[in-house]
Amino acid sequence: MRSANINASTGNMHISRHAFITLCTSIFLRPGLLWGEEDVYEQCKEFERRYRQIEKDNKKALQAWIAMRQRIVDVARLTLGSQDWAPTLAWTRSGRNMVFACNEYVAYVLRQSGAATSKPIERNGLFSEFRDPLANEWADTNIEIKGWSVVYPDKNYQYKPNEILALRQPGDIVAFAGSPMGHVGIVSDHKFPNECVFSASARTGKVECNRWSMSDLRGIYRAGEYEKALLKKIGNITVRRLTRPLWRPTGLHIMC
Repeated sequence: MRSANINASTGNMHISRHAFITLCTSIFLRPGLLWGEEDVYEQCKEFERRYRQIEKDNKKALQAWIAMRQRIVDVARLTLGSQDWAPTLAWTRSGRNMVFACNEYVAYVLRQSGAATSKPIERNGLFSEFRDPLANEWADTNIEIKGWSVVYPDKNYQYKPNEILALRQPGDIVAFAGSPMGHVGIVSDHKFPNECVFSASARTGKVECNRWSMSDLRGIYRAGEYEKALLKKIGNITVRRLTRPLWRPTGLHIMC
């Protein structure tokens, strides 16, 4: 019989299908060892039934997660050219200033696709209890945005520029911090999905899909200089991804 392993951290038992059937059969043939014949048979059937159901639930959760990330891109594409999030003049605490809405654009797309943050940020005010995350907050890895996990940067690993770009996937949020404000957008699935980003442009006032995260890299560079410039540009851009659903433990895993 092939061996079975017990995960020390979870206590779950990992056992091959052959070992599982052999185990049930051997106990069934020796009813006095642990349980009676009927008890053993029902226990084995219950293990397998529970495994199948949880395996099915996990698969559905994964499929829903993949579909939601695609919906984010699809909704963002429908907004191309819209001027609903153009900069506007508004009264702020410091007076009448230009207000930019790239973060509100991202929040709109996420709400329409069902992927909005599960816990909005509390606002200190009289009229509104919650608000959408700002671009600088999307970029700040020390700030938790519920439902969204930080993919980059990773303090435990020093990425090369091409590795940073390879991390980006359609539906991810990319943001950089600025003073007094940064910028935030949604990674597309266009020809250059790891570079082309949907965002509300502060320059044109329209929703565009462009390479704003790469726009500073124009001109001719000497050998080695381009990679340094690329790292300086994209190395400061945070990447967040819709949090993948947790796998429910099955207790007994039958591995084919």
